[in-house]
Amino acid sequence: METEVIDKIAKEVKGDFQKVETKATEIAAEVKSLSELNAKLQAQVDALEAKSNRAGRGGEFESKNAFELAVEAKAAELKNRGAGEKVEIKLDRKAAVDMFSSVGEAFKTPLKLGYQAEPTIPTSMSDIVNGGSINTDVVNYFRISGYEGGPQMVAEGAKKPNFSLTTEPISATVKKIAVTAKFTEEATRDASQLVSLVKSEMIRLHDEFLSEQQLLGSGTGNDLQGILPLAKPFNAGYFAGTIENAQKIDALRVAIAQARIALFTPTHIVMNPNDVAELEMVKLEDGGYMLPTIFTGQLPSIGRVRIVEMDAMPAGQFLVGAFDRAAQLYTRDGLSIRVYDQNEDDALHNMVLVVLESRHVQLVKRPESFIKGSFATAIPAINKAVQ
Repeated sequence: METEVIDKIAKEVKGDFQKVETKATEIAAEVKSLSELNAKLQAQVDALEAKSNRAGRGGEFESKNAFELAVEAKAAELKNRGAGEKVEIKLDRKAAVDMFSSVGEAFKTPLKLGYQAEPTIPTSMSDIVNGGSINTDVVNYFRISGYEGGPQMVAEGAKKPNFSLTTEPISATVKKIAVTAKFTEEATRDASQLVSLVKSEMIRLHDEFLSEQQLLGSGTGNDLQGILPLAKPFNAGYFAGTIENAQKIDALRVAIAQARIALFTPTHIVMNPNDVAELEMVKLEDGGYMLPTIFTGQLPSIGRVRIVEMDAMPAGQFLVGAFDRAAQLYTRDGLSIRVYDQNEDDALHNMVLVVLESRHVQLVKRPESFIKGSFATAIPAINKAVQ
């Protein structure tokens, strides 16, 4: 009997030892797996840290935008394009809105790490005019050109005052902007080369012309409706002949006050780069600069309204306004790129035609919110005559 009990206990103990041994093996395997995973994670962290260190020494993290991804998606078609075949690359509407409006940046520059942050300076009209997308070729809206009347204190039972807006129905049609260029056959078959060429040349020209249209377009024929043709002329008003030794800064500040009458707060002043340079170089009697922004790299502000340089702005003129609310740029069709093979005699020269185009419409809803003028006439209008 005792032998049976001892054998039973021995079997139970042996079974327990086997269970412990099995569990220990399982734990060891898990520890090994966790160790391997930790090693992989550490390697990734080390790689990121090394990349970060390189970025701090002038390296950079690349961020691909919608355009680059769209071209890459067509990489196989570009590379294997047959004679006479066309490859078309389109961006979706959201990407187009990001590209041509202040909602986002057209092409994001690589993210630079470290303490040297680059200032964000508007470089096009699309940076300061709000944008959006539309699904139609015609936009009907009312343009507000003035108002009269308003609230008043009234006696019990007396006639209430009237308020009315002067409006004009406008039917704006979408207009196309296009540009073509010829590149070598080899360049257009490589997606990365095509992206580089289009971004550095065609996109730059397209964006510059779009800004010019937003600013100066006549609104007739194939032109967008520009802001400058509809802006209200500078009016010295209250400040006529009141400012001693009037200068450009004074003229701009009076224009800001005039724009405020339209009840929209001005957001930007558009000037030609030469006029901005002259403004920044104005010196005080002691030789110091009146606007020390010449040392900071930031464009100056007048009356809390930021100045923006635009090459398309005629020299000697200025435009002040509420660019965020009084005008809007809508994108109908986003940027599209078509690569044509064997156009004209290109085959003889191993060249390929690349066509870039987009379609937009700009609405100028409240012209009174924009004030235009020339320094040659605005300064004398506010200058106080010497007695």
